[in-house]
Amino acid sequence: MSRGWWQNEGETLILKLYCQPGARRDEIEGLHGERLKVRAGAPAIDGRANECLRRFLALEFAVAHRDVELLNGERSREKQIAVHGPRKSRAGFGS
Repeated sequence: MSRGWWQNEGETLILKLYCQPGARRDEIEGLHGERLKVRAGAPAIDGRANECLRRFLALEFAVAHRDVELLNGERSREKQIAVHGPRKSRAGFGS
């Protein structure tokens, strides 16, 4: 199943995100083109924003930090993330 910015591949949820580092707080902003915009409360220095994003998504989907994998976009605002075995979502998608 696919909705443009997310798709299920078995027990894995693939997300296409547009990330804004250095925000006041971690939050889902809404759509940005064909991606979901997520704000990360850490700066884009030494991978801190990526780790912040992974922690935020792990909480969002009730999975361990290790179950959120950055597939591509390590140094870009446009990222693709895999969430393995998502249990829930306050945003109401994916699982």
